[in-house]
Amino acid sequence: MTVERAERHKGCLMRLFTFACPMCAADRQRFSVLSALARRPKKLCRGCGIVLRSHPSIGVYLLFLLYTQFIGLIAGLPLIWAYMEQQWMAMAALWVTALLLCHVPAMAMHARGTICRDKVDPDRSYVRAKKQASTHDP
Repeated sequence: MTVERAERHKGCLMRLFTFACPMCAADRQRFSVLSALARRPKKLCRGCGIVLRSHPSIGVYLLFLLYTQFIGLIAGLPLIWAYMEQQWMAMAALWVTALLLCHVPAMAMHARGTICRDKVDPDRSYVRAKKQASTHDP
């Protein structure tokens, strides 16, 4: 594999986990690995400094939770076996594998989902303009 092709594949993989700020278009931002399992993780934008959050749909998030429960069930029995047999390296390898299988889809879900501002923009007014008083009486 050539260096140029490897860089292109690395760029594709990184775009899967990164997003651009909807306000200032600063790209290559990502949510932290620790907050990936939360439904609405927050991130401070490097460009404009506002707090951004991921807003996945409830259906996508419920499918993700179902997926993590399935991974937990599959990894549970080998973890119990490794603990009972005192196979600490096998237990650590199982934990790392289970965490990677859960965190990688979570990071992709948040980066590819809807990114919005955490708080309402203070400069934007949502109050409707008052109707102008009519000059003629009915």
